[in-house]
Amino acid sequence: MTLLAPFAAPGRFHVVECSPASSVILPGWAAALVFGAGLRQARLKLDCLKAGGYGRIVVTDAAGKRAWSHPFWPAETGFG
Repeated sequence: MTLLAPFAAPGRFHVVECSPASSVILPGWAAALVFGAGLRQARLKLDCLKAGGYGRIVVTDAAGKRAWSHPFWPAETGFG
């Protein structure tokens, strides 16, 4: 499974591109979730992250294999 680098989208969103996946999750106090068969892209709201907090993307494929991003801080990277 391949998780490509997430990138910024207009507003408080993170766009993730990956090899076919069954879920893309941005854990947080109110997680952003996208589920589906063969997902290749997901747009996640950053509102689930606490102010000043960090995020990490977790992608799971149909076989249950996971890939995750390095942590990122929206305020420091221009995403928030």
